[in-house]
Amino acid sequence: MSEKEVKKICSSLSLNLVKWKLASKEGKIILDYICGKLYSKEKDEENNKSVDDHFDEELHVKCQTLANILDQMSEVVAEIELGEDKAVGLEQLCDLSVSMNKPMLSNKS
Repeated sequence: MSEKEVKKICSSLSLNLVKWKLASKEGKIILDYICGKLYSKEKDEENNKSVDDHFDEELHVKCQTLANILDQMSEVVAEIELGEDKAVGLEQLCDLSVSMNKPMLSNKS
């Protein structure tokens, strides 16, 4: 395995970690908005003693956005798992290479 392939695996893992962090931050912002909207609505309902049964389009859009972010995060997890498999394979290849070279080194002594 060449240096280019090792760098490719490492850059892929690094890129996926950045994607994860970005999606986490975006998701937290949206989740905070949704929670704020729902809890403030509960407080308003308790204060007014009336139930508001209308469909909240903005809240629905935020929930859909959050669902899309979760889908993206699932894809990132799959990519990280693939990178981890490649890294394990690389580690095994390095171990094999080292074990193959040890007998040669001891014969030269």
